[in-house]
Amino acid sequence: MLHNPYDVLDLDQNASKKDIQKALPLALAKQRKEKKYSPKDIMQAQKELLDPAKRLAADFLFLDRIRAKRPRKFEQPELPKIKALNQLAQNPFDPNQL
Repeated sequence: MLHNPYDVLDLDQNASKKDIQKALPLALAKQRKEKKYSPKDIMQAQKELLDPAKRLAADFLFLDRIRAKRPRKFEQPELPKIKALNQLAQNPFDPNQL
C-alpha cells in the first residue's frame, strides 16, 4: 500500500533535509508504540523525501498537503503571437520584424 511519506515521518512539506534525517529515529520510536507503519515503510519514506525528484512526485501525488513553499510549477516564457502566416517577414529569425 502506498503511504504518504510526510504522514509516515510526521513532517510538514516545508521540512528541510536535516528535519527529514531527524524524523527517522522519532518515527521508528513512535512505530514501536503504535505499530501504524512498518520500519520498512518508514525507511522508504525517508528515502523518498531525501531524493528531490521523488519528493516532488510525492508533493504532486498527495495533494492534501499542497501548502509547501517550494516551487511546483515551471513557467515557460511567452512566445510572440502571430495572427497569420503572411505576417512573417523575409527573415523569420529576426525578432524585430515580428
